[in-house]
Amino acid sequence: DSDKDGLPDWIEVTKWGSDRFKGDSDGDGLPDGLEDANANGVWDKSAGETSPVLADSDADGLKDGVEDKNLDGKVQKLDGETDPNNPDSDFDGLKDGDEVVKFGTDPLLADTDWDSLGDFEEVVKFKTSPLKVDSDGGGVLDPVEVTDTTCRMRGTDHAPARCAALTGRIGERVA
Repeated sequence: DSDKDGLPDWIEVTKWGSDRFKGDSDGDGLPDGLEDANANGVWDKSAGETSPVLADSDADGLKDGVEDKNLDGKVQKLDGETDPNNPDSDFDGLKDGDEVVKFGTDPLLADTDWDSLGDFEEVVKFKTSPLKVDSDGGGVLDPVEVTDTTCRMRGTDHAPARCAALTGRIGERVA
């Protein structure tokens, strides 16, 4: 084990093709020996292992060492760690990397702002903010606005009762 990473040289060279003189061949922040914890030269995802030759084992946009914050080779969601073998740790339809980098949402919560609309729905379907319960600040919560087509079509931001007063009745299309 020339690099003292816990992975025998012969496994690094013959099984992984990794650098036997570099403790972290893929530069993800995790030692190669931690990524192939049982040192068998096989990526055992079910055992929580990551790849010592892929910096981002699940291709979600976050390096394995960023997802495993305490660098211990175990996923601890209560400590804010995402799963380096699952591109969508909260199963909301958005990749962990996109949630952290692009949208600023929590990759461990399917509904970051707790407004009953999932992060994916807000970003992709409704084009509302997954960080605010009232995206436009108009006083009506996003779940009400996205279900009240009259107010949305009219471009107003009023509760359904107020919309009814403005348009005649809820659901009436007004030009």
